[in-house]
Amino acid sequence: MTTNLSSLGSPSLGVSKPLNSDSSQIANSPIVPFVPSVFAPFDFLPAEITVHVLSFLGEQELRVVDAVSHLFRPSVDTACRMRCQNKGFVPEHLPPEVNYKQFLFNRFPNAIGVDFYQEHLGDVDIVPVPIHFIEMAPRPGFKLVFIPEYITIDVDENSPLMLDETTAINGKKARLIEAADRAPRGQTGKIQVPVTPNNIILLFQNCLKKNLLPQFAGITGSSWPNVLDQHGDIGVGPSHWSYQKEAVIGLGKTYHSRPDGVKGQVEVARDEGLEIVPLGDRILFHLSSCIKSGKFPQKTYIERTSTAFQDNGGNSRQSVIWWWAIGPVFRLDLYSTSDFSDVGAAVRFPVGNSQAIGQSPV
Repeated sequence: MTTNLSSLGSPSLGVSKPLNSDSSQIANSPIVPFVPSVFAPFDFLPAEITVHVLSFLGEQELRVVDAVSHLFRPSVDTACRMRCQNKGFVPEHLPPEVNYKQFLFNRFPNAIGVDFYQEHLGDVDIVPVPIHFIEMAPRPGFKLVFIPEYITIDVDENSPLMLDETTAINGKKARLIEAADRAPRGQTGKIQVPVTPNNIILLFQNCLKKNLLPQFAGITGSSWPNVLDQHGDIGVGPSHWSYQKEAVIGLGKTYHSRPDGVKGQVEVARDEGLEIVPLGDRILFHLSSCIKSGKFPQKTYIERTSTAFQDNGGNSRQSVIWWWAIGPVFRLDLYSTSDFSDVGAAVRFPVGNSQAIGQSPV
């Protein structure tokens, strides 16, 4: 490809007359600072080269470039469209007032997309971001996270990992386990892992790429076994985007409304156009956020989920999660609790509900 570099030496970017070596003339000439009329360092490059250069920048740097000059903006728009595609940000529909730059920078600046899984775990499929999420965003305190139905991981000839199909009974999914004596050996391959609480826990402990330090050490010894016994192999359902609130709501309230009319967390969430988050979605929300940010999940509040289980007495209880930092690692505690003041509900916008559009941010 031939590139015309003549504009590098154009009069607009240099001195119009040669310098006179006469020192007296130089001494008597006024000093005029050189200020180019247009700042366009990439003006001489083809658009595809400019976009390629911009592809090396982070999103914060792209914001700065976009603010430098209007001449950058078409290339930034193209770079943002490509960045959205790489993240799996395929919109169900873009409203007329929203372009890809706004979609990436303003609507979902901290989203965790398909590229996160490809970079840290394995391949996932792609589904569109719901239009009502795009129309209602940005919402302060919320984060958009992709929840895949399956994650396809690569295994080598020495991998002890395998799917235990004997666990896939009564609507449950196969469990990923370490079984060196049963796993296929001697060849490389791929395992399509169903996303379930049990599999999420194992994947984030043992299957992270890039030689990341295993900060997540799994379940604490105090966790109630009933939670994972009953729900550990239940899938998260079809791949979907989950727009979750980072903090909990309804601290100290019961899960359902009380007989005296005091609203519970389910009703408080519903009044705000929200719903309680299932166990698997919330665990994945926190673990992916932790890997992305490098920060441990907070254990300020105990988080109640919508996933109910039966205790040893046959009573129905809501499962809750609590993160514990122990030395350089953190663990997950799964159990049930009474309605103490530090128990809140993890909430999200419903995937198929457009009624929340136009409501004030919560």
